[in-house]
Amino acid sequence: MLGSNPTKNLTIFPLFSSYTLDLDYLMLDEALSEGVTEIVEVGREGTVPQLKVVNKSPKMVLILDGEELVGAKQNRIVNTTILIQGNTTVVIPVSCVEQGRWFYDSPRFSSKERVMSPSLRAMKSEQVQFSLRSSGDYRSDQGAIWEEISEKAERRGARSPSMAMAEIYESSVTYCQNKENRKRKYDDGLVYQKAYDEYQKALNDPNFRSEARRRMNNLKPYLPTDEEKFMNQNRQDLKETCYTEWMN
Repeated sequence: MLGSNPTKNLTIFPLFSSYTLDLDYLMLDEALSEGVTEIVEVGREGTVPQLKVVNKSPKMVLILDGEELVGAKQNRIVNTTILIQGNTTVVIPVSCVEQGRWFYDSPRFSSKERVMSPSLRAMKSEQVQFSLRSSGDYRSDQGAIWEEISEKAERRGARSPSMAMAEIYESSVTYCQNKENRKRKYDDGLVYQKAYDEYQKALNDPNFRSEARRRMNNLKPYLPTDEEKFMNQNRQDLKETCYTEWMN
């Protein structure tokens, strides 16, 4: 160990070892730029908390916690550091960091060689650790992340489309119905209600008022009916696994 290197309230002690480990891997940016790894949505419809990584290289690929992935239906950040084996396809846990889009602008993701801010990363890591202890999943509190991003954008004078959450709720119903090859259930109506409520909030923004009102009218036939509410004892919490795995 060499001498310490103090800077204000931080002191760094460099450590050196003769131990070596022959671990042959690529960083994500390298793998993407070389075209040996692809990151895409899970299925055509996509699902917010997951992405698919196709590693076509015989080498392992290292993806770091907090790395931002840009493209496809929505920009995401990685929830934990992952070492992907060579020649494998895996699904990885992610969080959304883009509130204004839920449609394809590219078929696959690219890397912008950046990670999320330290404060957001710390918040996300705490949420992921809680999820890991309670359910064994590497999931974040997506709603809390969106709220924090919105607050940061507001402080910086930026505007994120206020209807993004509603669009995601709407698309999640389509995804779950297609995934399970089923017709409408009560929980679908509850999720549509969440979308409706978000559009209602968007009425306060004159830039989106007209579009929000149009979408609210389109959703009305799909909201829970009084009869459905009665039959389900006015239940508001989601029970369908396809929703609870990322909304609750």
